[in-house]
Amino acid sequence: MYGEPLENSTKLPSYTDASLGLEETYRFIGWSESASQMIVNSVEEVKLVNFEQMRSVKNYKFYACYIKENVHKNTTDLSLFEFTNYSGLHGSGLCIRPKANVILSGKVTLPVKYNGQPIRYIDRFYN
Repeated sequence: MYGEPLENSTKLPSYTDASLGLEETYRFIGWSESASQMIVNSVEEVKLVNFEQMRSVKNYKFYACYIKENVHKNTTDLSLFEFTNYSGLHGSGLCIRPKANVILSGKVTLPVKYNGQPIRYIDRFYN
């Protein structure tokens, strides 16, 4: 709606990593209004969009921004997941799954522990 704050998408974009090694990925870091800032070496190189400060007053075009990194360096943003208690064949711990409104694609790096508890079950990683 005109004049309202812009909403940030909960669908995470992916950038083809077909040309990267098996242990490399592009990590999504946010949105920019510049196509020349899609692949950067550090977050400091790009001016990311702050959706809370923008208002819907014109047509905007946003570009997803990524940093190339080793898949083992960082887990995927944990705020995209929900964790529940789990007890099953492999012992007790936690179940991890994407939140209901989150769509992930590309390479996803999951933690082996969360809040000191082991991840025992992975759920809902499919369309």
